[in-house]
Amino acid sequence: LLKGSTSTTRALCDRVEQYIRENYADPDLNISQVGQHFDMTPTYLSAQFKKETGVALLAYISNVRVEAAKQLLTLIRVFKKVTGMTPGQYKAAHSEE
Repeated sequence: LLKGSTSTTRALCDRVEQYIRENYADPDLNISQVGQHFDMTPTYLSAQFKKETGVALLAYISNVRVEAAKQLLTLIRVFKKVTGMTPGQYKAAHSEE
């Protein structure tokens, strides 16, 4: 499928990146699941991904998750600035109502 075709490999990597961005919150998301989704062995998909992007597939999954966590931290700071309490404190205070 991918032999000798960099544009095909790039297109696959783009689809893999999109899939990971859409599913990063799934705690079961891992290289095996991504490989299964794309009907490829995890080893082969990982090798193609690293060859094309320069980033290991597992590292890419982790990076996407860390970036999402950073956004949530920013949201928590803004939430606290606006409401005067963290989301957890807000939930506890309003769950009694």
